[in-house]
Amino acid sequence: MMSKKIKICFFYFLFLFFVSGVSATQQLISLQGKVEFNGNLVDDGNIRVTIHDAPTGGNLIFDSGSDFDNTINDGYFDIMLGSDTELRLNLSRNYWLGIAVNGQDLNFAGAERKQFQSPVGNKISGDFTIETDTFHVDSTNKRVGIGTTSPSTALDIDGTITVSNNILGANIVEVEDIRLRTPTSLYIRTADDERRFRLNPTGVAIYERLAVGTDNPSDAPASGLYVSGSVQANSFYYSSDRSLKKDIIPINGALSKISQLEGIYFKWKENGKESIGMLAQDVEKIFPEAVNEDSKGLKTVNYGVLVAPLIKALQEQQKEIEELKKQQTKIDNLKEEMRALKSQIELLNKE
Repeated sequence: MMSKKIKICFFYFLFLFFVSGVSATQQLISLQGKVEFNGNLVDDGNIRVTIHDAPTGGNLIFDSGSDFDNTINDGYFDIMLGSDTELRLNLSRNYWLGIAVNGQDLNFAGAERKQFQSPVGNKISGDFTIETDTFHVDSTNKRVGIGTTSPSTALDIDGTITVSNNILGANIVEVEDIRLRTPTSLYIRTADDERRFRLNPTGVAIYERLAVGTDNPSDAPASGLYVSGSVQANSFYYSSDRSLKKDIIPINGALSKISQLEGIYFKWKENGKESIGMLAQDVEKIFPEAVNEDSKGLKTVNYGVLVAPLIKALQEQQKEIEELKKQQTKIDNLKEEMRALKSQIELLNKE
């Protein structure tokens, strides 16, 4: 009987993977080394190899049995796991190797088994799960679950996704459908962990700026929206609650200011399309509050802001019209009085 002082030295621990056919695979592990007993080479003997799914206890995955009897020659061995007894391992999974020499179990630095990670795995022809619910393939419905064993879509991820590099090689993510479990949110963040986009079951949030119809988000104003093209909607609403405002004063002289604005016909240089409007530079001279300048020095007009002075100008004009009506009424009354006096004078002259 050999003592626990048997020493085994591995020269190689080489994993080989051979495909033989469409649906079947053969896994081979080449194991080579030497065996010493009390400092002397073991002349001959048997090796038995087992593979388990835990460092102690656990399930027996592989047992070479008598496959490698009489494989120790002059202290050295060279065996191929899987050459006789089939070897079935899962790709990248951790396993623990047990070795017995001439019936004597060896230990590895005090441990009864040596850990290794399998770089090979059979082609899978059905459902399988790796490490409980870490990764699950539903081959029947063609779905993959990460963090869940019940994927409801082609790719179902229960957890946080971090992308450190480009997707599809060009900063492009192509998806047909994204579904979120309540109350999960999908965030897109910068390298500094600043939020830029959020999608959850209640809606979408843009945290910085949004540019539509252009590849350059800087075209949009800070915390704003830029659209290169037309925008169509049933209605637009402006924030206007009294509680949001202070230093409220009426607009005076609106009619005079509106009269200085000039409406024009023009064509856009970009596409030659005809349009009507005003020149931002002209508007800025009269209503600077209605004009904004972007980072490129281009000016834009908030036409909605001009509604207030237009209303005020209409009121001022209507007031002038009412005053003119009053004056006209007085003139008409005076004319009537003059006609009456003229009639009386004519009667007196006849007498």
